[in-house]
Amino acid sequence: HKWFDRYHLLYYSFNTTATYPDVDRHFHAPTIYERLPDRFTVSIQNPVRRGVTRTIDNWATGGLRWFFRQYHAFDSLMPTQFELIGKLANQTGRWPALIHAYHPALDEIGHQHGPDSDAYRDTLRNVDRQIGRIRRAVEAAGMAERSYFIFLSDHGFVGVPDGQHFDVSAWLRVERGQVVAD
Repeated sequence: HKWFDRYHLLYYSFNTTATYPDVDRHFHAPTIYERLPDRFTVSIQNPVRRGVTRTIDNWATGGLRWFFRQYHAFDSLMPTQFELIGKLANQTGRWPALIHAYHPALDEIGHQHGPDSDAYRDTLRNVDRQIGRIRRAVEAAGMAERSYFIFLSDHGFVGVPDGQHFDVSAWLRVERGQVVAD
């Protein structure tokens, strides 16, 4: 959750509990939730939430797991939230038109260890297990036949040898005098 504003040459980091909710103020395009204003939508652990009907975060248990770098345990909380969505659907009388669930561990491990690492492959297997749990929770709610699962990534990972990449953070620090939080 880091962003470089090329128009103002400013760097933002949304990686702390204090800055995480601020991401919605730093872009102006309508969110998918704003494009579905009359629909019941749910966001799970997603920093982009402007316009969503219901946000589900795991700050108490998830925040501690993330702080202690227990990334697999953090991602394993996600399927439990789908059980909560089933309960919400029963209370409201409607299933969400859109559920956006964010699994941050794979991205974090990819940045830390690279896409060719055992840690990355192990984390990918964990995400696959969690997706299986989500599928079972949707089935238990009786919505599997009426649901679509779409998997997206904010970027891919490709192994790049040391010395063959450009460090934007370092450039901003040295050339522009910007204070950049890594």
